Formats: sequence, C-alpha cells, structure tokens
Amino acid sequence: MYTALKELGYKPYHFVEAPKKKEQKHFLCWHEAFTAKLYGKGKAYGAKEFEKLLQNYSAVTNAPCVNFSDELIAAYPLAKVILSERDTEVWVESMERSYYKILSWKIWPILTYINPNGLGMVYNVLRLILFDLTAGEWQDRSALRKGYEAHNAHVWFLSSEGNLLEFRVQDGWEPLCKFLDKPVPQIPFPHANKGASSGTIVKVAIAVKLMKMAIKPVLMVLLAWALWQYGWRV
Repeated sequence: MYTALKELGYKPYHFVEAPKKKEQKHFLCWHEAFTAKLYGKGKAYGAKEFEKLLQNYSAVTNAPCVNFSDELIAAYPLAKVILSERDTEVWVESMERSYYKILSWKIWPILTYINPNGLGMVYNVLRLILFDLTAGEWQDRSALRKGYEAHNAHVWFLSSEGNLLEFRVQDGWEPLCKFLDKPVPQIPFPHANKGASSGTIVKVAIAVKLMKMAIKPVLMVLLAWALWQYGWRV
C-alpha cells in the first residue's frame, strides 16, 4: 500500500520513514506514545501530538501508525480508511521476515547499552508494536494471529460508512482509485512487500548511527593531535 499511495501522489508515512527522521526523534515520540497508551504513563497522544509527527505526510500506513487506529481516526474523523486485508498466515510470515528477524539480532544488548535513547528506542518501539498487537504476548505467534484478525475487525467497526475501503492487492487499481477519486495509473499495481526490506533499512540506519558515534572520538583525537603539533607551539 505504501508504494501504491506514493504512485497516486500521496506522501505516506511508513515505519521505514522513522530512521530518516533523526532530527525529529520519531522513535522517542513513538515510544512516548506507546508508554502512554499501554501503561498510562504520560500524556496520551491526540491530534496535536500526531500533527507534530505526521505534518509533512498526507497518508499513513503500517505500524506504528496502525497501533493508534483509534486515536488517529478520532483525530482525523474525515480521513478515508483503507483496510488492507491479507491472509493471516501470509501476514505472519511477513512479520517473521521483518520484525521478528530484526528483534532476533544478537547485537541489540550492546546497541541499547551504548545508545539507549537512539538505537535503544528502535528496539523498544519494535517490541512495543508487537506487544500492543498481542496484548503483551509479543513472542507468541498464536497471539499475533489473533491480534491481527482482531485489529482488522476493530478498524472495520471504527470506520464510518462511506469512509472505509476493504481492499486486497489482488483487486488492483480500480477500487482504490475510485475510493480516493484518483486517475488509474498506467502501470501494474505494485505487489512489493516491504517485510524483508525493513530489516535492510534498519541495518543501514544502525550502521550510519554507529559511524557517526565513532567519528566523534576520532575527531577529538585528531583535534588534540593537531593542537599538540601546531596550536600549542610557542
């Protein structure tokens, strides 16, 4: 859906956007939102808070946004809702290739220790997404299946008549474009699944972060050497 909405001229927010928004501390914000929702700590996110996160986007897809379906539909009551329906087992397999694979990396304890408010937040938010979907049983795949089906039913119940499209990728462009009042693109409907690519994006984000963290001490050493060699000479 992310790729399809981009093709239709929208700027959709997807989980893969969060690592690109370091300056806006998106992972810290999502962690704050989950902490308020799941544990009642801090202010619950509403229209004002979501506007800060999503002001540069015209659509939202996937987690963590879908975890806040109630809050987002309440904040944007006129928004159109597309309920992407997939076979439950296919969806679980996608989660295995993305979330569970990322969370299984053995390096997380080290990353969270050296960078708790950065890389540590990435780990925490990924886990909280699953925690929310499974009512706390985030490693239980049967709970994940039930959570997915319950979520879809809940979104259907929340959405007002006329503002909801129940959609499968097999339906193609026609029903989606009719619902959004957009012209039908002259290209095949994208069937790309971002499950596997999410892991690659997170890996790149971590690598960049680690390089930036490593650059600072290296620069300090070079600066000290330069001062010793040239700046402190009498």
